[in-house]
Amino acid sequence: MDQSTHNRVRVLIHNTEYTLRGDASEVHMRKAAQRVDELMNGIASAHVRLDERQVAVLAALNLADNLEQLQSQYDLLQSRQDQTQARYDETQRRSDELQRQLDSLQAQYEDLVNLLDEQTRTSP
Repeated sequence: MDQSTHNRVRVLIHNTEYTLRGDASEVHMRKAAQRVDELMNGIASAHVRLDERQVAVLAALNLADNLEQLQSQYDLLQSRQDQTQARYDETQRRSDELQRQLDSLQAQYEDLVNLLDEQTRTSP
């Protein structure tokens, strides 16, 4: 993609200004920057002896941990969805089979009713 079509936004993260460029919307980039800013400020406030690099690494680890947890939840939900889809497919297959059986039984019933009508009409 041409760089001129990328969105560009200036943000403040932990008292440092950055210019972000990307395909994401400006709102999305601002929200992401705000999240990083809040996380780094929280870590720095809780651990005043950490330098900027350590704060940034802990923030990155925190975000990576959150991502891993979300990925695990997603994988679990995907697995459940796959199982549900398999059960649905099996239920649909069984329903189709039962419908064929019902259609066959209805045809047999109609044949028997017609046969009975014929026998009733032709008998003395």
